[in-house]
Amino acid sequence: MKQQSTVNMNHPDSGHRPPDSLNTMWPPQVAQAWVFHFFLVCIWLCILVNYISDLHGLFEDSGHIVGHDFINMWSGAKLALDGHVTDLFDIGRFYQAERHFVGPLFYQLHNWSYPPHLIPWITVIGLFSYPVALGLWTIGTFALYAFAVSYRRANPWVLTLILALAPASFENIVSGQNGFLTAAFLVGGLRLLHARPKLAGVLFGFLTFKPHLGLMVPLALLLGRHGKVIAAALLTALALAALALFLYGAEPWRGFFNVTVPFQRRLLELAPAFYLDMMPSPFAAARHLGAPTAVAYAISIAVALYAALLVAIASTSTIKPERRDAILLTAALLATPYSFSYDMTLLSAAVVSFLASSGGRPLPLWQTLFFALLWLSPLCVFGLNGAGVPLTPLVLLVFLVLQARELPRDAGFKISLAFLRPRNRTTPAPERNQAGA
Repeated sequence: MKQQSTVNMNHPDSGHRPPDSLNTMWPPQVAQAWVFHFFLVCIWLCILVNYISDLHGLFEDSGHIVGHDFINMWSGAKLALDGHVTDLFDIGRFYQAERHFVGPLFYQLHNWSYPPHLIPWITVIGLFSYPVALGLWTIGTFALYAFAVSYRRANPWVLTLILALAPASFENIVSGQNGFLTAAFLVGGLRLLHARPKLAGVLFGFLTFKPHLGLMVPLALLLGRHGKVIAAALLTALALAALALFLYGAEPWRGFFNVTVPFQRRLLELAPAFYLDMMPSPFAAARHLGAPTAVAYAISIAVALYAALLVAIASTSTIKPERRDAILLTAALLATPYSFSYDMTLLSAAVVSFLASSGGRPLPLWQTLFFALLWLSPLCVFGLNGAGVPLTPLVLLVFLVLQARELPRDAGFKISLAFLRPRNRTTPAPERNQAGA
């Protein structure tokens, strides 16, 4: 009797291309998907025309510079090229440098919030003018993100177009942020866990420039017993830190821990409502509802523990890799108090991963409506929070609960044995040609 293969063809770990079916990419129905995204295209075009008509050079009517937060990356790169890396970790000098680079019309206080080991990798963008650098950054990081999500999935070019039209992508593009890059590292690492463990570890190592988005990764790797990935991630992170220490000395690191980290914490806890309006985290929702900081932290920790439990179950179960990835990506957004609407590129990838694992089977009407709401939720964060109705974390939590319904019932026992059972070193059965089976 021939042994039945357990290889999942929809996942890059299998080494095979999936069947050419749109249903594996964007259920519930192909026709509904096209209508839905045609509607999005019309909205984006109207927004784009209105946005361009209101520009005054590099500035919007609101006074914000085009690309908003990208001014941090670009100014940081230029300071690094000029040999003034320590200025990145002095809030006053960094703000003055931005005004010097952009002009007196720039008045919003922006601060550098990243560790020194990111600096060598973004310095090149300082060689270009601001508009050119912004365009290269947006296109380049989106390409990495789209490749990580669509690699070895059905109709990758169509999926890339859908990702480009996703509300989370719109939020990231308008804000000039790094949501594409962080998602590329996290999604890419998850999808290469088995096929390329060392490369997966390298990607996780690079994700340490925003460590709060990778809180669930160590748990998943430990319980999944991915020793090679852990080693590669640790070595990569240490190598990046050592390179920054060699290039810039210890002063930037002292500035990061003594100035930047405390400032970011104060910003989270004492920020004005406008800052919290952009956050889809349980912490921000609690603060919007009037909870004291300590209570907001307690709620955030409780949600994070629930998310960690599901990640632990998924990492020790035999569920499809796509379902495992979707759970971890969703948990990553809920586990941190410090996330923004542009970080919800992780949510877009989670939705794609979850629906890709459904095999194209039709979804109930309520799930169809829910996934449409989930897909659009990044656009609603600012408005709902500003109206005092911070529902986005609840929508994310419902998505996580929906995924939890399909986890094994005996998963708790498996978690308790995760570090005790002998590692299974058998390889999956080779994929057989169905026609010849």
